[in-house]
Amino acid sequence: MKKIMIGVALLLLGSCRKEDALLPSEIWSKGCSSLTKQQEMYRLDGICCEYVEFPASVRLKHKAFEIEGTQYVFNGAKMIPYPVLVKGHLEGDGVLSLHFQSLGKQQSYRLNPGPAQVACQCGCD
Repeated sequence: MKKIMIGVALLLLGSCRKEDALLPSEIWSKGCSSLTKQQEMYRLDGICCEYVEFPASVRLKHKAFEIEGTQYVFNGAKMIPYPVLVKGHLEGDGVLSLHFQSLGKQQSYRLNPGPAQVACQCGCD
């Protein structure tokens, strides 16, 4: 019985790895694009006439994650939501790579920790 309890304790301790942590920063950016934590969601914006949201509860496993999110695209009258699968990878140099496919188009972003240094203007008609 004692061996079983030790085995269970080791199993539980082994499942609490550092790699299961949340993203290590609340703000990521490159150029006009930025990923910011807003309450319970991360939001990728700075993309003309669209943005992507996914739950802030995302957990890294082996420095990577996959999570269902929503891409909002302006159609000329309002923002239309489209489901997307967001794939991310935290690289060794601290860069966060994000990839998702929506409306038949693959989109990729390489973001650095910290706020955006550039504000871009675009109009959505």
